[in-house]
Amino acid sequence: MIVDPERLRAHGVTLGAIERASADATSLVGGGFIDTPNQRIAVAQLVGIYNADDLGEVMVDYRGNTPLRLRDVAKVKEGFPPPIGDA
Repeated sequence: MIVDPERLRAHGVTLGAIERASADATSLVGGGFIDTPNQRIAVAQLVGIYNADDLGEVMVDYRGNTPLRLRDVAKVKEGFPPPIGDA
């Protein structure tokens, strides 16, 4: 994701808000268990983020009645982190 500082300013959003929204959307949390008299059933959590388009749809905040999405303040694309330390 490449955040555009101009669009952040235009929408009044901080980089911290972008980081929180993307982390919340992609983090896995245990679903726990449901205990029945005969068994314990594990509850699975589905994230729902499978590609860059899905991540772009994640809501950061509301502006009036309109959701502000990650794609509105950043270019969301699939890629790789820069190679640091490779010779």
